[in-house]
Amino acid sequence: ANLAFNSLYNSMQYWYQQQACQMDLRMPFSTHGAQFAGSFFMIADCLGIVVATPAAVRWFNPMLEKACGGSFCHGTKYGLGMLFGASSVLTAARLEVYRKRAPLLALASNCAPAGIQMTSLSAVYMILPFFLMGIGEIYTQPVLMHFAYSRSPASMRTLASAASLVIGAVSTALFAAQIGALSRYVPNDLNQGHLEYGYYLNIVNAALLYGAFIYALNSFESTRSESSSA
Repeated sequence: ANLAFNSLYNSMQYWYQQQACQMDLRMPFSTHGAQFAGSFFMIADCLGIVVATPAAVRWFNPMLEKACGGSFCHGTKYGLGMLFGASSVLTAARLEVYRKRAPLLALASNCAPAGIQMTSLSAVYMILPFFLMGIGEIYTQPVLMHFAYSRSPASMRTLASAASLVIGAVSTALFAAQIGALSRYVPNDLNQGHLEYGYYLNIVNAALLYGAFIYALNSFESTRSESSSA
């Protein structure tokens, strides 16, 4: 399950910032040509978490749990997080298509490789995919940790939680290999490549891994139910 969401999350950790660095980063009202860094917009990810968490805890989660008959709804909540994550990546992919169509500015980006120019599409638009990913995070990582903790014997709970972090590291290693394989389509100058292909591939990978997670979850819950009734 961690691999599923991290297929989407790694897009934000690496490619969103690279994409933002080739958009219009000029600070409004600046008289000295100051620019934002591409990583500046990651603040919207944090904002998504801060804004959405109270609403989720107070209103939306109780509605979901009531619909699930009083249970925690691990599969449903995780699926909701995956939906927000996929929406984030899809939004970034569409922005990349629009960015490449936009005219080049006669200004080099301060956070892209040397000599690469910005396009006229404002980097402010990247706030939306960052924000959506933040909402996705609140319905994935806490849900997985709760599932691992609540479904493990007391003696195995620490190990189950640690294993979740290890799988996160594995997903980063796999993404690094993916970056190498896609170097033809994701060069230093994104205007010469197709970053959107990488985004689409991550969405497909996430969907396949999420399907495997749901299958395993249903099998686990079914076996657990049979053991309880025996």
